[in-house]
Formats: sequence, C-alpha cells, structure tokens
Amino acid sequence: MPSDQLFETAHDRSFRYFTVSEFLLSFTMSTSSSVENAVVVGAGVIGCAIAYHLSLKGIQVTLVEQNRPACHASGKAGGFLAREWCSGMTDTLARHSFDLIREFASSVGPDVVDYRPVDALEMNVFPWASRSSDVTLSAKSTAHWINKNVNQVNQIGNSPTTAQIHPEKYTLALLQKAKDMGTNIVFEKVTDLTIQNNTITAVILANGEILTPDTTIIATGPWIGRSKQWGLSLPDIKYLKASSIVMEPKEEISAHACFATYIDQHGKFRQPEIYPRPDGFVYICGGSRQVDLPDNPDDILLEDDDFENLISFAANVSSHLEDCEIKKRQACYVPDSPDGSLILGEIPNTNNGYVAGGHGVWGILLSQVTGLLIAELIVDGKTRFDISSFEPSRFVENV
Repeated sequence: MPSDQLFETAHDRSFRYFTVSEFLLSFTMSTSSSVENAVVVGAGVIGCAIAYHLSLKGIQVTLVEQNRPACHASGKAGGFLAREWCSGMTDTLARHSFDLIREFASSVGPDVVDYRPVDALEMNVFPWASRSSDVTLSAKSTAHWINKNVNQVNQIGNSPTTAQIHPEKYTLALLQKAKDMGTNIVFEKVTDLTIQNNTITAVILANGEILTPDTTIIATGPWIGRSKQWGLSLPDIKYLKASSIVMEPKEEISAHACFATYIDQHGKFRQPEIYPRPDGFVYICGGSRQVDLPDNPDDILLEDDDFENLISFAANVSSHLEDCEIKKRQACYVPDSPDGSLILGEIPNTNNGYVAGGHGVWGILLSQVTGLLIAELIVDGKTRFDISSFEPSRFVENV
C-alpha cells in the first residue's frame, strides 16, 4: 500500500479504535504540570512516539522535521521485535515496549502496520557446504524456503516473544494518531535555539519562523551530537552505516526472522539478516561501514558492493530468493551512545530540554517506552521505571 494511502487509512482507523490505556490516559493522566506545549525535533519513530505519548497527556505538540517522517532509519530498518533479548535495565524497558507495540498494532489494525508474530532462527550459511542433517526438524518443516547452502538452523525465538512490524508504516501510524490528538508537523530545518538562564526559549527554523515552546525534545538519531552547535551539552553519537535491500521473492516466504553467520566467496565473515514481510516482500540487511554522517539523510551514499553481497547471500540461502526483482536499495546509520546505553532524560544545563537517543539496533522496539517515559518525565516529573542510568548528564563533567 502506498504511503499516502497508508496515512489516510491510519487516519480513518484512528477515530474508530482507541485502546483502553489510551482512553484512560487521555482523562486521568492529563497534564498537571506547567507544560502546555512542546517542540519535538525529528520525526523518526522516536520523535513520533514522543509526540504520540505527549498528546495522550494533553500536551500540544509541534513536530519539526527537515525532510519527511521516517526518512532515515525508521523507514529503512527491519522492524524485528524481541521481548526478551535485551539485558540490564534495557530488558525491563524492552519487555514493556514490546507489549505496548502489540497493543498499539491491535488498536490501529495489524494490517495497517504489518505487525505479526514470527519465529526467529539462526543459521550458518557456507556457499561450499551442503545442507546438513543438523538442520532442525521444525525448521525443515516450516521454513521450507531455506533449501540451499545452509548447514545448520536453530530456533532462537518463538512467536509469543518475537514479532515484526513495518517500521515506516508504524512510524506514520504513530504520527497520525498524534495528529488526531492535535499534534502539528512543520517541515523545516532547525537552525538554532535561543537559551536564556538555562531555559530554551525559542526554536529557530530555517524559514525564519520562531517557535516558543514550554519544552523542547531532541530526537534526531545519529544527528543528536550536532545539536551542540545550538548550545546544548550533548555527546557525539557513534554510528555505522548499514545497507539493506527489499526484494520480491518468487514464491511466498514463511514468517521467520533469520539471523545468519555467513562466510562469503572471499572468505569474509558476515552476519546478515532476513525478514520476510506480510506484504509479500523480503527485507535483507547486513554489513556496516564507518562512514561520515551527512547533514541530510537524503545525501546518504549507497554502496553497490554491499548490495551485491546481500543479493549473493540471499541466493545462497534459498532458491526462492535467487534472481528476484530488487525493489529497494537503501542505507541508514545505526546510532549508538559513547558507552552503548540509551541517552534518555533532561539535557544538562537546561531546565526544559530533553533528549532521547542512542537506541542502537533497538530503536523500533524501544520506541513506545521511550515516548512514554519522556512524556512522564515532562508532565509528571517522574517515570514508572528508573532511568537514572540513562541520563545524559553522565557525559558532561561538573553537572
């Protein structure tokens, strides 16, 4: 379904379906703070989730995006969800967010966001090897399309705790829900902030427009560190560029998310992933490069070698994935914090600025809980989960 049709469908369904938690939140958790309006910078999945949860609490949100919603990683990720694969404090957040995503998908209609439970498999792929008797019986019987140079398959996740969602469709559905509750979106670039006495008093846009929110949230993924030019005390984000393709298989592919160890024809070790989607297409990603981050997501350069490696890998896994039409060749940057943990909370040296980032490969999974916690922090002054270990102040001396 084209994105514009999806947007309209999500809009139509939003008026008909609200979860019980949304209904109760809109009445019982309305703002009790002095915050009445907010600017969220960045309309990826994190920014849209924050706008959604702030809107549930009665905050008037302006979402600022220089390009398009989900124009970067939120539109190019795989969308795999795992309830029990994270560790430490992130494990608690992941479990809660997994449940919230499942509830959200049910409320808008799973078909709108291509949500479905999936089993997860790991496999070894060697172009010179024949398929081994080590392949598990369940994988043989259900993942029938894995029929080439795979010599071992093990199940590592099952449908109660592993699922998938279409990241772009999900992001647009979050945005439409937020818009239904009053969120405005402005397509313009932020060029500066006005900060007086540690208070962000204005957000200045490239077209000369000036926004004056009660609070400002930065949710710009790998570009978070560049907000230092606006006077914010935030760390540089680590990032790797990851390539992916979307192909149309010859036959229907079963709902299995596959994580591979692959030794290519040059003897190089790779870890690609395969996600068959409910819309009939197959998403394949793998390989990463340390490449400079452009200022604009539309300026990301594509690496032909990466795409050829993914196409070759797919052909070594399945005859169903040989000589298929490639619908998309794309790349995005995976954002990570300097210490590998989330960056979530109040921006140091401000009293009304917040940031959410450093999600690594789990941005889609952690989107709902991130939006929820940022909204709670702003409106209620406290969060249901302890997020002190994720505070941005850990990167700033003498805060």
